[in-house]
Amino acid sequence: MSFINSDASEINFKVVYYGPGLSGKTSSMQHIYTNTPSDLKGRMISLATETDRFLFFDFISDGFPKTEGLRPRFHLYTVPGPVFYNNSRRLILKGVDGIIFVADSQLERMEANHESMAGLESDLATHGYELNNVPLVIQYAKRDLPNALDIETLEAELNPFRVPSFPAVSMTGEGVFESFESCARQILTKNEPGGLFESCTRQMTAKNEPGGLFNANKTALDVYYLSLQKSQEQMTFEERFALLHTILEQPASRGNWMVLCAFMDLWPNDNTLADAVEYAKQHIRDWPTKLKRLTGKWLFDHETYRSDERLRLVEHVDIMYFSDRKRPVRAYQAWLEAEPLRDVKILRLYDETFRDKDVKSFVDGPIAQSPVELGLGAKISRRGVAMLAESPKLRSVRILDLNRNRVGFRGLRTLLQSPHLKHLKALHLGRNRLSYNHMSLFTEEIAIEALERLDLDHNKLGPEAIRVLANATMLSTLQELNLSHNAIKKGGCDALADCEQLLHLEVLYLHDCQLNDDDVAKLIQAPQFARLKNLALSGNQLTLKSVELLANSPHLSQLEELDICANRFSENEANELLHGSPYLKNVKRFCY
Repeated sequence: MSFINSDASEINFKVVYYGPGLSGKTSSMQHIYTNTPSDLKGRMISLATETDRFLFFDFISDGFPKTEGLRPRFHLYTVPGPVFYNNSRRLILKGVDGIIFVADSQLERMEANHESMAGLESDLATHGYELNNVPLVIQYAKRDLPNALDIETLEAELNPFRVPSFPAVSMTGEGVFESFESCARQILTKNEPGGLFESCTRQMTAKNEPGGLFNANKTALDVYYLSLQKSQEQMTFEERFALLHTILEQPASRGNWMVLCAFMDLWPNDNTLADAVEYAKQHIRDWPTKLKRLTGKWLFDHETYRSDERLRLVEHVDIMYFSDRKRPVRAYQAWLEAEPLRDVKILRLYDETFRDKDVKSFVDGPIAQSPVELGLGAKISRRGVAMLAESPKLRSVRILDLNRNRVGFRGLRTLLQSPHLKHLKALHLGRNRLSYNHMSLFTEEIAIEALERLDLDHNKLGPEAIRVLANATMLSTLQELNLSHNAIKKGGCDALADCEQLLHLEVLYLHDCQLNDDDVAKLIQAPQFARLKNLALSGNQLTLKSVELLANSPHLSQLEELDICANRFSENEANELLHGSPYLKNVKRFCY
């Protein structure tokens, strides 16, 4: 995006704050805005959504020297974290000059960090950029929280290219300016002789001399950089395998997976490729499946890679909202026919153009012969669900996500009675317009033996529907139940409180369920909820009375996380009651 405004004698740069939702992007930008003199900054533009915010402002930084008489002006943007804003994030990244990735330091947010980093790589690829060629800084936010991971772990997981990184507390501003200044310096020196990128590459190469090509202390990233210095066509068979072995000796991490994929991209398409892939596949067989994800480069170049031997390394495929009105490419169809992806264990295909005929392509196609986690959507009807229920591919599935579809009454019945879902552990049916009649199907004889997680959020479930669901014997094995964004009201809450089958429940989500203080009073007095570790009651009609009830309930002594934000009391009012409770000593995270 960098451009020159001759009239103002300014050179303009675009910096984007990227990262998972609620990681601290907005707070970081607000800190910079607040602490920038008013005569050096423009107006901040803010657009709030249900779960995140877009922010934008520009300012002149006097901390950097003029370049040929031009002052640098930086345009700062945040991108929304949730996956359903994919198109917005891609648009904001167009023309980006530098990126500050704001990672959440909390242990339980590591998966969200990985998904966001993979999304960044994918989003950049749509504009022809590569992650390791864009000025990048990682800001490890929320360092003040007790469950924050140590920096060494975060570096190993999230910083494969060893870009500059800084610990930060966005709310206080610690590390915020340092992160921005580091990114700005990279931008300003990127294309200069002797700039940051050139010096980093030179240092990376120099530190491995004079040990030669096979220095025993190389990291995976060092090997990759060295392979760029010497063309693989010029290497012998033994040299290439020695470098590959060095990469495979590194510990399992998202970063080392990315380096492995990049290295394999350099491998010649000769008769040694199949042996190299098989060799690597055997060495990484114990790596977590979620790490072995289809890379952004391979995803977007599906015409080249869908029959490529390299894909045999992949066990995790995420293709989410790839099509849009301007580009209805339906790329997932190519991947459904990809023979090398037979061993994929995690498959998530979400697109507004994914319909029943695509379910048939999945059922009949070679991809994911024995998936463990399967998510499909978002235009599947009862016919598509029926085809899926009859597929032997479901025998291995433990997590089935059919959010944002229209499974229908007959489709849901066929699904619940499918003999292939005998060992299913988690079922996600959010945003399917399920209502009272659908809940009666859970009370019939179903094939699932021991369901542990049930997600019914954003449906049309009222009090009567919850009363019916409460009679289902399958609830006796549930550990997690999500009924958020359903108007279950008092009747539904009473039914949950009276449901003795929920003895093993550990997680209960009741966001935005139109509950009041009396409903909460009955709920927390129910003895079957004594095992609860996570309770979410945000967005209801609760007052300070509910906070007092929660703080004084002996049945919540096992609770580790409590979410009661967006209700009818202030943070200061709730803070003293909750932190002074003798029964909530195990709570690691309050949200109010």
